[in-house]
Amino acid sequence: MALEIIGEKCGMTRLYSDSGASIPVTVIHVKPNKVTQVKTMECDLYRALQMAVSTDKTKKNNKALQGIYAKASVDNGCELYECRFPDTQEESEYKVGDTFGVDVFQVGEKIDVTGHTKGKGFQGGIKRWNFSSQDNSHGNSLSHRSNGSIGQCQDPGKVWKGKKMSGHMGHEQATIQGLEVVKIDSDKQVLLIKGGVPGATGSLLRLRHAVKFPLAR
Repeated sequence: MALEIIGEKCGMTRLYSDSGASIPVTVIHVKPNKVTQVKTMECDLYRALQMAVSTDKTKKNNKALQGIYAKASVDNGCELYECRFPDTQEESEYKVGDTFGVDVFQVGEKIDVTGHTKGKGFQGGIKRWNFSSQDNSHGNSLSHRSNGSIGQCQDPGKVWKGKKMSGHMGHEQATIQGLEVVKIDSDKQVLLIKGGVPGATGSLLRLRHAVKFPLAR
């Protein structure tokens, strides 16, 4: 059993249940996730699996990464990631070259999905923090969507760090917990997950067994 796998978001669609209810689902394509290194307490001082998944992007890798890829017989254009071992599993269960796909999950299982939200660029306080706009009449001029007062009086006479102001919005790591696996297509290596997940179409997602909804195995 792989602890985590990487998939690519393909978009959203809908399924219909036997009763005719519409179920919104996210389509995730999972390319082969191959083990490139098994890290142990003796060699690396922690227990984890280093895995690689092929992507469409070509990268210029250094000699160290090229050696890791050559040893595991994977392409250079890969995304490397690590997943920790649970205390109940041993390193001997895995070896370099093992490949995992959608079969690590089951229909009806709850999973956690991690991705990066869509980037919105530089935004004002109204869009970024849901502030209220100022009056559109009664003498207000050119300040309809401004933040307004941000400081205090003479004491302390400064703007505190962390003040909600205009700035970069989006493109942050986010995790949605407890999403249900509605359907699995092993031939096409596709997962259909109920609900939406963070990220734009084509972005990579990290899928793992739900922490709050453990599955008896």
